[in-house]
Amino acid sequence: MKYFSYFPQIEYGTEQATNLLVRAKIRDLVRENVYSYYNYFVKDSDTPESLSFGVYGSTQYVWLLFYANDIFDPLYDWVLAEREFNEYIITKYGSIGNARSEADEVMLLTLDSSGSGTFYVGQQAFQGVSYTNSISRGLVTGWNPTTRQLRLKDVVGDFHPNSGNVVVTGGGVSYKINSRRDLIHHYEILSGDDAGTIIDRKTFLDPTSFIGQEKKAVTFFESEKRDNEARRNIKIIDNRYVTTIINELKTIFL
Repeated sequence: MKYFSYFPQIEYGTEQATNLLVRAKIRDLVRENVYSYYNYFVKDSDTPESLSFGVYGSTQYVWLLFYANDIFDPLYDWVLAEREFNEYIITKYGSIGNARSEADEVMLLTLDSSGSGTFYVGQQAFQGVSYTNSISRGLVTGWNPTTRQLRLKDVVGDFHPNSGNVVVTGGGVSYKINSRRDLIHHYEILSGDDAGTIIDRKTFLDPTSFIGQEKKAVTFFESEKRDNEARRNIKIIDNRYVTTIINELKTIFL
């Protein structure tokens, strides 16, 4: 990438390496003049290459888009189109369903293959001597015997892998926990004077807290979607300033 051709070289062991620590100086160079760039909303059809060509007449200025917007990873720091976004979600969470859980489903357990028995929706699963003396408990909302993933809601406790097997009331099911994952990213106040305030689950479920203000359980899918959409708002350095910026970079680094 042409961007890196302006960076000074440093000794790294027995090799020559590009000094990326000067990136902050480059960023400040642009931001000293707020009139040197304008805001742009990235469309699904936009790529760094197509924007570079449309704005600057060449794809060689992709680096200019990246450093103006603090983009380090062009694969995930750039906004993902719907198809790529869904593929990213599936890779990270196993399925879109896992990331887009219903608000009352709060935990996903992956259980050991050596267990026995099957779970049914509506059963009470728990860890402990009995349900009444349980360390953790929750209501089963889904069970996949192939992936051994158990979905729970109304969870009390944390279902820690080291706290014993997961069993159900009535017996017949006993599995060790390999891993556990929360299905809700966070809880927040959606409306009113405290809109945007992050709250814990206890406050979310408390009808006496934040009366008159709507509360929301934000799933991992929605949180990832918000982050992705926020990446659509970028800064583009005005074409009139490109030559000046490159000349200044040469002065700094060459």
